[in-house]
Amino acid sequence: MPAPSRDLIRGVPLFAETDEKFLGRLAEEFNPRTYAPGDLMAEEGERGRTFFVIESGEVSTDDVIRVDLLAACRSLLPPL
Repeated sequence: MPAPSRDLIRGVPLFAETDEKFLGRLAEEFNPRTYAPGDLMAEEGERGRTFFVIESGEVSTDDVIRVDLLAACRSLLPPL
């Protein structure tokens, strides 16, 4: 599957002002996935290793955990 469009990623407020070089590297790391209704995307207590950008559809959560997403995303990429 091709990498997501930069416009899709830039639509995430966290990445709205991201420079093109970082945005390009981030897009290369995305792995598009499709989930069926009722599929579990993550489980409470599980170590977070994934960042989800929902292109279409709906997602529901039982709890919302706040984290420093920018630091988490940058830690997934090799240094510039």
